[in-house]
Amino acid sequence: MYATVIDPDPLMRPVIPFHGRAKLNYGQGLVSGLSRVAIWAEANDGWAVVDEALAGLAEQDSDGARNATRYLRARRNLIEARDILPNPGFEANVADTNAVEGIHWTAEGCPPGWSSWIRPGSAAELQWIKDPVRSGEYAVMLKGVAGAACYIKSVPIEAGKSYLCSAWAWAKHQNPRRVELKVQWQDAQGKWFTGAGPVGDSVREPDTRGWVPLECMFTAPEGAAYAVVAVLCEGMEPD
Repeated sequence: MYATVIDPDPLMRPVIPFHGRAKLNYGQGLVSGLSRVAIWAEANDGWAVVDEALAGLAEQDSDGARNATRYLRARRNLIEARDILPNPGFEANVADTNAVEGIHWTAEGCPPGWSSWIRPGSAAELQWIKDPVRSGEYAVMLKGVAGAACYIKSVPIEAGKSYLCSAWAWAKHQNPRRVELKVQWQDAQGKWFTGAGPVGDSVREPDTRGWVPLECMFTAPEGAAYAVVAVLCEGMEPD
């Protein structure tokens, strides 16, 4: 059963509690801390201070220093960055209407270019909504998820290149860690690539914070041709 059902579609695997697995290939907690630095710089016109810190990091020969430099430079230049994810804001008036579908994926009722997935045997209410939204005109909502469900999208990547993946989430639930931004991999034939583990980020605080950023930065693994981006909820019933 596992080899014939689970291996072809890793989304069927039970969701492991987020704190129990590697968060991202840039180091546990690194992006979370750097995100706070970037948010401070954006709010206080403090990029000059960050640039000085980056100059110091450039003198250090370590993976941590290199990864921190890549992340902060990406955040520093977000306006100039190219968004490779079609329709990242779940909007209606976009050109990309080709949703890639996998096992148990469906594009019915989804934003253009996106699919949804509900683990077989699970119950979930997935909605494409206009309120509440953080920006733009639309958002997606996952409600009453008894099991696991997600909105999902596959996007081409280049092995060896670094990417920043981010989203905003509002987890109105007593266990917000079950709301997650997750990235997995497919090979050039569209089959699940298991040569590298998933990366991602999850909501850590109760819903009193409102919208919170989720981010992960990763280097695309050799052998992967697509990043499969999912906004995932697990075990959210009855909220």
